[in-house]
Amino acid sequence: MRHILFFAIGLLTAMSFSSCGEDAFTQIVDIELPEHEPRLAVNALAFSESNAFGVLVSNSRSVLSKEEFSVFPDAEIQFSGPNVEGVTFSYTPDDGRHYTVLSPDWAAGDEVYTLDIQQTDYPSIRAQQRMPRAPIVLDVTVDEEGALSESGERLDEIVIEIQDEPGEHYYALQGELDYQYVDENNDTIAGYYSVWLESNDPILSYAEVDRRGALICSDGAFNGNTYRFATYTWEDLPIGLMSGSKLRIRVTSLSRDAFLYYRSLDQYWGADGNPFAEPVTVHSNIENGYGIFGLGHTTIYEIDL
Repeated sequence: MRHILFFAIGLLTAMSFSSCGEDAFTQIVDIELPEHEPRLAVNALAFSESNAFGVLVSNSRSVLSKEEFSVFPDAEIQFSGPNVEGVTFSYTPDDGRHYTVLSPDWAAGDEVYTLDIQQTDYPSIRAQQRMPRAPIVLDVTVDEEGALSESGERLDEIVIEIQDEPGEHYYALQGELDYQYVDENNDTIAGYYSVWLESNDPILSYAEVDRRGALICSDGAFNGNTYRFATYTWEDLPIGLMSGSKLRIRVTSLSRDAFLYYRSLDQYWGADGNPFAEPVTVHSNIENGYGIFGLGHTTIYEIDL
């Protein structure tokens, strides 16, 4: 009986190993993809602090397409709303975008702006956005080595206090530094660099806003109240060392679509190449096409270091 039992166990083990071939873990499913209908794809993000507004107009492709994207110098773009009526766009071949120059005070809070684009080979597209109000920044303080990083290192802390208004709001936080000092030859040295902010605050997440690193969040956790964002930077801030050095903190109120776009785009790149991540669809708000039209209203708070 013992020999029979060992033989049975061995037979089952052999059968289990023989069933673990390639076919046991592979399943091929044929999926018939719907025919792709090409449409215009747009990237258009405008910020109150900048009077240069660039719009990228390209085409969409199917999932399996190996063709390159195309840009359209002949696209006709109309941007309408308070303080921007009658603006014209010019194509710039360097980066494939259409640019226009807006007046310095073009951004009006709580007002609706419309983007219309036409190109002869594709259906016309349209998108609308309401410009948020400028964020209310109450104070910015810097504490030398006042923060701990996730790995426990002492870093300079930057605390940004804002007054949130009732309703749904979205924020982006960015920093930059103007430095100035006199060297040993009595020459004045001046320069500029971006200050990358990080935080242990769970409501803040990283994104790239206006081609620069930022921390973004919604006001769901502090709607209608004051809130202090505790951030830190790996940069060595020249606190008390350089005469004339100034830290600028940019707090931007993002339109909802702009926030969803930036957040989903960061999640998309985070999932790229990760076999365990869920696929991410980048947020789009273009009628009859693809892409993003978003707005941001920025308040700049400057402190002398």
